[in-house]
Amino acid sequence: IKYFLFALFLSAIIIGCSTAISDKKQKFPVESFTQVQRTQIINLCAIVDGKQTCAFTPDLNHFLGPKIGNGSGVIVGNVNNQTLILTAAHVCSSQIDKIPNFKKFLENKYPQIKDIKLPEPIGKFENVKEIKIETSLFVSDLENNLHSVEIVDKNDSSDLCLLRSFNKIPYPPAAISYFPPAIGEEVFNTAAPLGIFKKGMVPLFSGYFAGLCNNKTYFCPKRAPESYV
Repeated sequence: IKYFLFALFLSAIIIGCSTAISDKKQKFPVESFTQVQRTQIINLCAIVDGKQTCAFTPDLNHFLGPKIGNGSGVIVGNVNNQTLILTAAHVCSSQIDKIPNFKKFLENKYPQIKDIKLPEPIGKFENVKEIKIETSLFVSDLENNLHSVEIVDKNDSSDLCLLRSFNKIPYPPAAISYFPPAIGEEVFNTAAPLGIFKKGMVPLFSGYFAGLCNNKTYFCPKRAPESYV
């Protein structure tokens, strides 16, 4: 499986976030599309009677706002009755995951956070010794069925993340190209910008391949849109 996953990541790095399709029989692999959903809950931890106690704090989570994100993913394979989904690394995690001292960051950015009443036995924000961020990941398939997934591997420099479902998603994997398309070749991209996605509907973009730069794929649309909804 390690060699299989390496091949998936290598191919994704070559072609970037867009899937280049050269097989005319599989022009629109919309059944392989998934929408990736991420939710994050902030738990506060304190030392009580010599033991660490963590608690979900509704007031704090409400104060900081919802930590929800979504993005596009594509089914790339099935292993041991589980499905592999390729998406972007920034979809799997958020900026708060990269903050080294999240408590100090909150104290500096939101001084009023010290006045928020926290559930016992924590009581006050000054008693917090650690902040744990609980992340949940799900994917919605073409029929809008929700599947719980976990991270297999993530590469921030290439902005790639490989997910694995806990059950097999009943849709075929997309064919992965191990070679970039030729300059000027027609390419297609399936995505859900701004969360635009409904049951049985996947936004599809087409254009011409313009080249690779910093592991990213660039393509020129055929024509500018005439209207926006």
